[in-house]
Amino acid sequence: MTNEELLMLIERGISNFVPQKELRFEVHIVEHCNLNCKQCSHFSPLAEESYIDLGEYERDMRRLSDLFDGRMSTVQLLGGEPLLHPEINEIMRITRETFPIGRIRVVTNGILLPSMSDEFWEKCREYQVEISVSPYPINFDYKKWGNIIEKEKGVSYTPEAFERGRMFKLYPIRTQREPGNDNARRNYFNCVSANSNCIALNSGRMYTCCTAANISHLKKHFNLDLPGSELNGVDIYAVKDGAELLEKLAKPLPLCEYCDVVNVGKYISSDWGVSKKDRYEWLTFEFKKEDIDYLKEKNLEVYVFGAGSWGVQTVYRLQKAGIAVKNVLTTRSVEEGRNVLGVPVVCTDDIQSVSKSSLCLVSLLSPVMKMEVYPTLSNMGFGDVVPVSGLE
Repeated sequence: MTNEELLMLIERGISNFVPQKELRFEVHIVEHCNLNCKQCSHFSPLAEESYIDLGEYERDMRRLSDLFDGRMSTVQLLGGEPLLHPEINEIMRITRETFPIGRIRVVTNGILLPSMSDEFWEKCREYQVEISVSPYPINFDYKKWGNIIEKEKGVSYTPEAFERGRMFKLYPIRTQREPGNDNARRNYFNCVSANSNCIALNSGRMYTCCTAANISHLKKHFNLDLPGSELNGVDIYAVKDGAELLEKLAKPLPLCEYCDVVNVGKYISSDWGVSKKDRYEWLTFEFKKEDIDYLKEKNLEVYVFGAGSWGVQTVYRLQKAGIAVKNVLTTRSVEEGRNVLGVPVVCTDDIQSVSKSSLCLVSLLSPVMKMEVYPTLSNMGFGDVVPVSGLE
């Protein structure tokens, strides 16, 4: 890592603890989606069909409007897929009536745009709502519909600036606390999502990130014992003013202890694909019975990255459970014959190809090391790259 990159990380980390100057947030008006993207950061593939209640939404929006004098920077209506909501026109009306000043964006994958009614487009114009489309690698002409929205419908169009050809793990979640006394603060400092563009409103509470706002889907699907909404969210009815709310949102959460945080530019990525609701799309590997059973059931080709103490522990525990490890990987050159508990140590530069039915478990102590390693592994073709936790 260069000094410039390190300085940028420090500056961003410090900014996470500084309250926002104005209100900007997102709302899931629909929990489920008509796409099924693996590693979805909002856990939509795991969500049951669910729509926001209009009465609850209006109460919450009026409360926020009172706290901020009807002013906000941006409200993003999303999900899931927001265009699935049968009463989206009413949601746009409520949003604009409660916040006469500020930007309203509907963030959509675009698939349902051709089927939206004339009334929908009329309300977009009336309430000054922008349409923002996230371009996924699917059979949909995003350029064509960008022109239609602006030129034929007369609605502001703001395409997302990134391509969704790859998906990212933001962030892999542990199911148990990592040993240590101040991990929540450390992870919050390093997090790109905290106290930023994905502050979220959900059922009368505000959350500093979308992971905390939507963690209930992950908890329910995998039956996890993680801190719930009452511990991670800020009750918007229990603060005296907007300044207090923004101040509370600029602090670590109990859930922060469970995130395996790495730098945003270096995180684990893979080609976009359809979710199989697989645990490692979102979770870390922790040597629990479920983890070992998964490896045995899938009969995966297992690699371990890291030849240090954590790598040795990982190989030992896998072998003890009857799981074979093909290679231990490192980014450094390797002396001939080197091995970890009989498993050959190989430099990543010397790996020609790997099977799609492979899994690379990353056993590293240092978050900084992970930042450098994940991009290399993400581009090698593994079926998945999964951080290891549960080691000391």
